[in-house]
Amino acid sequence: VSGAQYKMDGELRTALFGGTPYEHDALGSQATFDATPADVLKKFHDSWYAPNNAVLVVVGDVDPKATLASVKSLFGAIKPKILPARTPINLGPVDLTPIQTTIERPSAAKLLAMRFPGSESADFPALELLSDVLSSRRFAFYSLVAQGKAINARFSISPLPKASMASASISVAPNGNLDDAEKALRAILTDVAEHGVPADLVAAAKTQEYREMEVEKNSIEGLASEWADAVARNGVASPEEEWAQLEKVTPEDVNRVARQYIDLSQAITVTMTPRAGAHR
Repeated sequence: VSGAQYKMDGELRTALFGGTPYEHDALGSQATFDATPADVLKKFHDSWYAPNNAVLVVVGDVDPKATLASVKSLFGAIKPKILPARTPINLGPVDLTPIQTTIERPSAAKLLAMRFPGSESADFPALELLSDVLSSRRFAFYSLVAQGKAINARFSISPLPKASMASASISVAPNGNLDDAEKALRAILTDVAEHGVPADLVAAAKTQEYREMEVEKNSIEGLASEWADAVARNGVASPEEEWAQLEKVTPEDVNRVARQYIDLSQAITVTMTPRAGAHR
């Protein structure tokens, strides 16, 4: 939790979500560990660990009736609690101050971070598919790698319920031109905002999402993770309901959210340069 990448992520969270609980990562840091005595941890546990604030996922070849009886036997005596009021998420303006950091690798990189709607938004399924398209090796970002203009280029969304962090990044070889790489990145995002993305890549993104959901069913751990994400994180009744939301998204929906939310005037620029003496 003390590495340059983790510290940079913390700066981005502050810039995008400053003044809200989203500003802080759940993992914490050495400083927050040192400043958290045992009584604070106990108070948190006593306040929030309650059956009405938890989701239990049971996966495997089990007998439903016997399993529910075991669950009630093990947990039924634990009483619900009146939970504390959650801190409201009131998002202010994004702090657009550029961020510069050093990294422990020989390749320099640029990252453009934007605040997108969260997983509770009706637009999130379309944004999720937009992210899949932009990350596709058939899309223009990866063509920069194929052309030798970058060694990596990608797009990602890190969702929270009320807001998400979206980022486009590009890395260049030690002798590469980072400014030119950033211009290429911006040009592609500008074109997406103005003209959208190919419909066939939206269809491919849907296929990818469905395939990944089905593959997770091949393991107990994967299936449990799918259900936990769907129910506890994304607020739907099942992974199938989550898929149904994605299935309804049209290419027009994806292009609409691209126009609406890709706004480079509200993007934070992060420059990552190799630390002096980084291994080459």
